[in-house]
Amino acid sequence: MNRSSCLRPRVFRALLWSVSVGLLIGMALTSRATEYGFHAPLAVANQSPVARLFGLPRAGGGALADAPVWGLRTEITNNFTAKLLGGDFVAFDGETTVVTLGFRAGLGERFELGVDLPFVRHGGGATDRVIDGFHETFGLPDSGRDGVPRNRLDYRLQLSGRRWLDVSTGSDGPGDASIRAGYRLVHGPARALALRTALELPTGKAGDLTGSDGTDVSVWLDYSDRALLEPLGLEFTLMGGVSRLGRGRLLPDAQETHAYSGHAGLQYPVTPWLTLLAQLDAHTKLIDTPFDEVAGGALLGTLGGRLNLPRGLGLDLGVVEDLRSRSAPDVTFHVALSGRF
Repeated sequence: MNRSSCLRPRVFRALLWSVSVGLLIGMALTSRATEYGFHAPLAVANQSPVARLFGLPRAGGGALADAPVWGLRTEITNNFTAKLLGGDFVAFDGETTVVTLGFRAGLGERFELGVDLPFVRHGGGATDRVIDGFHETFGLPDSGRDGVPRNRLDYRLQLSGRRWLDVSTGSDGPGDASIRAGYRLVHGPARALALRTALELPTGKAGDLTGSDGTDVSVWLDYSDRALLEPLGLEFTLMGGVSRLGRGRLLPDAQETHAYSGHAGLQYPVTPWLTLLAQLDAHTKLIDTPFDEVAGGALLGTLGGRLNLPRGLGLDLGVVEDLRSRSAPDVTFHVALSGRF
């Protein structure tokens, strides 16, 4: 492949993200200003069909909730990848949508409690036609998409002669619920630091690929800083944490017992009602197999924006891309609406 063909996907992505940012600005002009506090990152995660089963930390910024807050997050992931090694193979072709209802509230001046209740749907690629159209219009490689039927669900994994996954019919149901807590360590006008923990419970079903059948515990630090990069008009967030992974049903002997997660993000408050965001999120390997596609270590890149809407509502929009080949979906669309009670 020549250099120009390698650069075309990057040019296309840059163009797409620029258009998205322009749309965000246009939408923001119709909104009113609301409270101007610390700017949290987008709460993204690896939405690969296997990696998403584990309860890894999501960056939330160093500031805790000072009032009851509800949130409704939707993540739409179009998966298309396959690999064959000898008699072993993995294939992920389909679309997974996760809708999560969340609640969190401050308790006193230093504590926060919350709960996340996800609903998971696996089905055919409803966005296949849109993605194929982008590839055709801009002359991008389609990685063999044109050789398989559209709107197909085919999640398969075979290792050492055993079929671990074979999902070809649509399924949906509750995912693994999580209980979250936070403790305020530092909160000043320029910096905020919080210690957070989460317990993810096996309320989903491994057979439907809505849960892992294991209980995961995570502890992490979230940091927000608006002073260091103030001359540039930027705020930044950092996160680092560790997860103790409960023994699940999928490849239990190959599963790691611990995983590490990290985050670095920049927030640019354009106006009191619009913030642009760019961030990196990563985690170490979750399952040790010859296939990175099966919960290998991941590095995610996200561009997006946050709108402060009337009546205290907030709208997050983001596009999440895999920056480490095949360990996460090519693209995940992240939309989250939140508000105060």
